[in-house]
Formats: sequence, structure tokens, C-alpha cells
Amino acid sequence: KVTSADFKGTFYITFVQCGTYEMEVHCLKQYKEGDEVGLFVAPDMIHIIKYDMSINHYEAVVNAVNGGVASISFADVSRSEDIASLDIGEVTEGMKLTAFFDPSEAVLSDDVDAGDVKGTIISFYYIGDHYSYTVRTDSEEDYVVDDEYLWNVKDKVSVKFKDNAIKYSREGK
Repeated sequence: KVTSADFKGTFYITFVQCGTYEMEVHCLKQYKEGDEVGLFVAPDMIHIIKYDMSINHYEAVVNAVNGGVASISFADVSRSEDIASLDIGEVTEGMKLTAFFDPSEAVLSDDVDAGDVKGTIISFYYIGDHYSYTVRTDSEEDYVVDDEYLWNVKDKVSVKFKDNAIKYSREGK
């Protein structure tokens, strides 16, 4: 069932609810909200884009090591981490890492100063029992966060990581 359709000059971006999934369809024909439609994708029109939105991943660097604590930064985040809990072996200053977290391991807040990073919701989609939001910071970093509540595009929010949410691996591993 069509949930919305917006004309973009030469085509329509149409959102179609299929069971618990919402699909974004680009088409030449105009459909109205509530129209029931069928979907067909010609095999030569399928485009696969390699990007994993099921997890956030960033290039990180160890800025300093002091005793059993490492100062690690990535994107808009700087954290002090207990080296033993990182489970990546020896940690040295200047070491490149990959930092990653599952979107369900972060929480949105309308208090922009309450979280680890702050930004603006630029897009979202519904995934059956929750929404997946993309939050963009002023420095153009994107964070994907799952939340059960409905937020609006352009809402100013902060992203707070749950305890032990951020994991690290040696770069390239």
C-alpha cells in the first residue's frame, strides 16, 4: 500500500508498505496515498550497494596510552578505554583501530548535551518493530541508531552509547 509519493522533477519517490517493511520506490507514474500496488523488479535493474547499515564502523586511532587506559578517538568521539577490556592484544600510541557498535546499542535523546555526540536526524525508516535513524553531526559524520519511538527528520538529538557498546578491532582484521 502506498504511504506517500513525492514528485522530484522527472520521477516520483513513492513509499510502499509491504507487510512490516517499507520500501522506497522510484517510478515515473504517480500513485496516491492508500493506492494498492504490485512491485516488480527487472533483474537487470537490481543495484547492490555494499554498505552495512546494521552496524556503525569508523576508523579510530589510539591517541595516548597511560597505564592500563587508552585514549581512543574516532569520528566525533573521544573515549578513555580500559585496555584489558578491549581484547585486542597490545595497544600502542598511534595504533589504528576500527571502532564499531550495533545501532541498538545507542540511545537517542532530545537533550542535545546528554549524549556522546550530537546531531540532526537526516533520515529514518521503519523496520517492523522499530525505526532506524541516521543522525548526522555538524562535521558530517553519520551514526545509525535504532529506536522504538518516532522522531522527525530535522530533530536535533544526541546519541548516547550504552555501557560497553563500542567494540574495537585492529584495523584490517
